[in-house]
Amino acid sequence: MKTSAIIYLNTDRGTEKYPLKSHQIKREERDLNAGRKIFSIMNRRLTTEMTVRELLDQNPKLLQAFLDLGLLCVGCPTEAFHTVEDIAKEYGYDPNKLIEHFEGIINATELSKALKL
Repeated sequence: MKTSAIIYLNTDRGTEKYPLKSHQIKREERDLNAGRKIFSIMNRRLTTEMTVRELLDQNPKLLQAFLDLGLLCVGCPTEAFHTVEDIAKEYGYDPNKLIEHFEGIINATELSKALKL
């Protein structure tokens, strides 16, 4: 069967070439789109310099995580100014581990959405 399309995908091993037959194209497009969506979700970066407001505005699902951790910043007037690093120090958390925790919650939520395609 003749190749109908070639898809190039950048991976950690370099650019990989995927020749496709016509009957594979639709299925592969769907799978690659899901993969790109998952890849972009998993590579989103939060930083310790983000303010609490920025973090919660971009990721409202983190509200429950803040409450579960006893972080009383939610609704505080200083949430617009205090960074993740500030609250980590205030509450005795490692700022990088706190970011990892938040990213884990975001990734799990977004990944479950992406897999429901």
